[in-house]
Amino acid sequence: TFVHRWAPLRGQTRHDLLDPIGIDANSILEFGCGEAPLGEALKKRQKCRVVGVELDRAAAAIARKRIDDVYCGDVREIVSLLHERFDFIVGGDIVEHLDEPWSFLSELRRICAPGGHLLLSLPNVANASIVGDLLQGRFDYVYMGLTCVGHLRFFTRQTVEEMLTIAGWEVVAIEPQSLPPTEEQKRFLDGMRAGAVEFQESEIAPTGFYVTARNPG
Repeated sequence: TFVHRWAPLRGQTRHDLLDPIGIDANSILEFGCGEAPLGEALKKRQKCRVVGVELDRAAAAIARKRIDDVYCGDVREIVSLLHERFDFIVGGDIVEHLDEPWSFLSELRRICAPGGHLLLSLPNVANASIVGDLLQGRFDYVYMGLTCVGHLRFFTRQTVEEMLTIAGWEVVAIEPQSLPPTEEQKRFLDGMRAGAVEFQESEIAPTGFYVTARNPG
């Protein structure tokens, strides 16, 4: 018998999102903050006000002990009611769970200071593992992963950039997220090369992307 113990998703510190946030940011909003471990780390690192938005009531209750303010509820509804402006807005693997992310990202610009920044983490639907499965006639939803059952929207590098542009953001950087390829993925890529199939490894190797965008004002 094998038992897999899942880590508490809302309690994990996103160390990968900490470094890209400017140390000069004075006011930060994190939507999907969970128990606010990232916000807590930010407040320990620099003097700043951190506000969170979290759907889960239990996680929000813990978050309130760690950061300055927490709104509990649907992020789309809450953002539409906010009037505070933020230097930095952060969303780690949340946008793909929204049914209409284009309007939501456009609305975020209203509460982002001119010249302020947006930091997102998004999965890459063009990853080699998914492409390989599709060629075998499979697209299997999983509890956690690139084909998470909770994902409502799917993105590639190009469509991420297009979405942000439509929403009025100025894309600053799109950086790859990568895990070591499995043996199956290596065989798939070798097969693509042997078959002289044209592809860009920079598009299908990343499991996701870190996206930084600027509010032009």
